[in-house]
Amino acid sequence: MFEKLVSLLDSFPEQFVPGYDCVVYHKGKQVFRRFGGVSSLETGKPVDGTEQYFIYSCSKPITAAVGMLCLERGLFQLDESICKYLPEFTDMTVIDGDIIRPAKRPLTVKDLFCMTGGFSYDAHSPQLDLCRRELPRCASTRDVMKYLAREPLLFDPGDRWEYSFCHDVLVALIEVVTGEDFDNFARKNVFEPLGMDSTTYLLPSDVSRIAEQYVYHPDTKSFENCGKTILDFASFGPGYESGGAGCISSVNDCIRFLEALRTGESILKRDTVKQMTTNQLTPEQSKTYWMPGYGYGLGVKCSVGNPGCGDYGWGGMAGALMSVDPANELSMFFVQHVLFADNNVQRYQIYPLILEELGLNANHSEGEGKPNFYV
Repeated sequence: MFEKLVSLLDSFPEQFVPGYDCVVYHKGKQVFRRFGGVSSLETGKPVDGTEQYFIYSCSKPITAAVGMLCLERGLFQLDESICKYLPEFTDMTVIDGDIIRPAKRPLTVKDLFCMTGGFSYDAHSPQLDLCRRELPRCASTRDVMKYLAREPLLFDPGDRWEYSFCHDVLVALIEVVTGEDFDNFARKNVFEPLGMDSTTYLLPSDVSRIAEQYVYHPDTKSFENCGKTILDFASFGPGYESGGAGCISSVNDCIRFLEALRTGESILKRDTVKQMTTNQLTPEQSKTYWMPGYGYGLGVKCSVGNPGCGDYGWGGMAGALMSVDPANELSMFFVQHVLFADNNVQRYQIYPLILEELGLNANHSEGEGKPNFYV
């Protein structure tokens, strides 16, 4: 069993990346675990399964789950304006052709979960670069969001779906409503209860467990070590907790998190998970969403009933990939540590291969195939 999956995974170090790690759970039990290659090209150290990784946008489902916990506790409501808690977002403006005008409606909490807020994902916009100059390497998440609020939105909140800083704003919201640092709140309420002792949104003092991270250069087919830092976001400072890209974790921790979502009741109620993983996009918003075959819930891609697209989850810029298939009682986490790797699309073959080899669903004619580097 899993011969095809093994063949696919083992092709990655030969062609695309130094190393990888992949785990699959079915009906609550581990049915597959394989890692290969090296965690450091410089030393040749083999991957051993204990490494920590920058999971980039795989942070988003974790951040969203923490946000859903706040929703369960009544700390905010989805239809509330975020300016109630983050006053810097009170008078937002919108770029409209050659003019900048007032936004037609306020930003809501739901906009942050659903990526419909109107923000961009330009980490070097004028205001964010100004933040770096005025608060050199000492900005908190809330500090950065105050600068982001000065940027005009790309569109009126709710008009369309756009990959953006929404989940970073969500972290600032969570800090306000809980009165706690986001990483501390997440640790006490999610990480520690699930035994996720290798997960943090802040760079640990000991980075020895973090696998070396590389940028792939297709012109020379070479890897450049880019250091143990989060691309673009680390420049704000060590106190910046990026809800959309800042999580550092391990394979063992991530599969614990995914299994907790799949089974329900351990960190979130089953109904809360169902709400989180149900499509929230309107037909108009769906026109700008770029996950073929899927919808988008409250922080995750999700099933809308298309063949072979029954999972929910997300991916990360350095190659991480999360999938939970509740109908098939399946959870999967895959990770590598290369930015802009050439196997960005090939990793999306993992989930349908698991279905096929477990005999769960051989019809996977639809699925993800767009080479977007951020997921």
